[in-house]
Amino acid sequence: MKNRQMAAELAKIIEDTSMDEMDRLTAAYGHVTAKFIAEGQNRIELARAMGDQEEAVKEQIMIGVMQTAREMFEYCYILVSGSRRSLWDD
Repeated sequence: MKNRQMAAELAKIIEDTSMDEMDRLTAAYGHVTAKFIAEGQNRIELARAMGDQEEAVKEQIMIGVMQTAREMFEYCYILVSGSRRSLWDD
């Protein structure tokens, strides 16, 4: 169900003709990575509640990597588009 829901959410973004291709790509990437980060934060809370600090640290590292990937995408977006707007509210 989770994959179907994600596919449906992405299809809505991709089929949105009110945005150009660059904005649809940005929106899709932002949506997928935001979901990844939110799910990671939930896993951190669960790991901490269960006293599994090692798992919590692993999840925090994965979130940090994804946040860095979002920053790199945003930097490339700025270079390509010339826009200076922030893509996400992180």
